Amino acid sequence: MRERKWSSLQVVGEPEQSVMFIVHEEKMYCFDYYHVDGYILPNVSKCFNGIKWEKLAQMKNYHSEAAVASIQGEIFVFGGLSHRKDGCMFFANKISKYNPNNNTWLNVGPAKSFRTEATAVGVGNVAYICGGYEQVDGNPKSATTVCAKVEMYDTVNNTWEDGKNMIKGRASCAAVHFDGKIFVFGGFGSNNTLLSSGEFMNIADGVWTMLTNNIPFQLGEVSACCIGDHIAMYGSSKPGHIALYNTNNDEWRTFKEEGQNLFKGRGCLMAK
Repeated sequence: MRERKWSSLQVVGEPEQSVMFIVHEEKMYCFDYYHVDGYILPNVSKCFNGIKWEKLAQMKNYHSEAAVASIQGEIFVFGGLSHRKDGCMFFANKISKYNPNNNTWLNVGPAKSFRTEATAVGVGNVAYICGGYEQVDGNPKSATTVCAKVEMYDTVNNTWEDGKNMIKGRASCAAVHFDGKIFVFGGFGSNNTLLSSGEFMNIADGVWTMLTNNIPFQLGEVSACCIGDHIAMYGSSKPGHIALYNTNNDEWRTFKEEGQNLFKGRGCLMAK
């Protein structure tokens, strides 16, 4: 396990690049579980409190490259990649719920669509699942054409609703909830184009608006967290760099850590 700090920020990573990250109640959780032609990859379920790692109960369902959201004290995992058999790909049409209080997993229902590398964010009792690669069960995995789809899952009533599409399709982007809005940043566009754009949705009416100013650099696979009235971002394509977005004036600042042992690759950004 690798970790690196920028003052009050910490980025944590996992060697297995398909692992799903989520920060929940000041801890970083990561999950991964995948089946390949009769071989089951290690079931990764653990959390990091800023000092040490703790093993958790293993997932019951297969999920990899899935969307993960923290909602009302629990963690929800949506869809993603399930398994590969005889060269064909199969995708998870399931929702798994983890309860950190009693360290248990529960299968709570079907996902609405087959997607990998989508991003989820929780607002109240609702999860917003944004973007990703749309998949067809049993077909080769698509990793070139992204979608702008937004789906909303009500965790209390176990129901789905379609939201308004984002302006840009994007996968492996970051999403945060701040001040009645959902912000999404960076990620990959179609044909693996690195995106430096961001946009936000007003939750009240579901309307998306592009940010006036682009992110100062392309981030690749992105993680973000809120710090006061700012949103901080770390991206896999820019080791040692943090982008900081001011929600009050739509302006950006960048921070760079110098040195030879910089954190590289996918990581999850935590505010400490």
